[in-house]
Amino acid sequence: MNIYLAGDAYAKQVFSYFDYDFNRLDSFYYINKETTKNIKRYKKYMLDSGAFTFIMSKKKVRIDIDGFTDRYIEYIKNNDIDLFFEMDVDKIFGYEKVKQLRKKIESKTQKQSIPVFHTNRGLNDWIAMCKDYDYIALGIAGKDVSWGDWKAFYKFVMSAKEYNCKVHGLGITGMNSLEKVPFHSVDSSSWTAGNRYKTVFHFDGNSCKAQNHLNLNSKRIKNHLGLALHNFNQWKKFSEYMENQITA
Repeated sequence: MNIYLAGDAYAKQVFSYFDYDFNRLDSFYYINKETTKNIKRYKKYMLDSGAFTFIMSKKKVRIDIDGFTDRYIEYIKNNDIDLFFEMDVDKIFGYEKVKQLRKKIESKTQKQSIPVFHTNRGLNDWIAMCKDYDYIALGIAGKDVSWGDWKAFYKFVMSAKEYNCKVHGLGITGMNSLEKVPFHSVDSSSWTAGNRYKTVFHFDGNSCKAQNHLNLNSKRIKNHLGLALHNFNQWKKFSEYMENQITA
């Protein structure tokens, strides 16, 4: 299973410290010159449109979705990106618009995007995606809590396997799901939780567990950069361990 590390707590310092030797998921919404120049340095690279930002924003985000999609397309082409998600904006613009933008992206890049499935589309849409695509994603962005527990993920991933289709879990990094569901890949920004919620992570050889305090080996971590470096290192170790585990 490939784990792509997302998020950007002290990213420039943290990523350079580890020489970009990890799998990375970037959000196009936050792309800048610094992130662009390092794309080829990562082990594996994925690009998301940043639609999650629009969905979760407490403020009303006004955007020309067609213009934004055009810029997304050009970025993919200019940087020769192979793994990228569709414009996952069902909750704002509706599924028909998503399909229109998907067709536009694939036509202009001459590559398949990674479409993102939401449960409200129904099982028939899932099966159709499995037949038409080599790589698809399960989306849990926003308030879509209809998946329930890991058992629902397992059923969908195993059905995709029947069609030789790989599945990415968008933001699905609960340890139960990772230990029991054979995703091909997932992404996580959990390593940044230390700087947001005062959490320390520890990789115990099998999983990455959180401790809800700022102590490590009886010593207090005194600075935010140090905390980011520590947590990132634990998730990097976990991702390297998971690369040798179950994969669909």
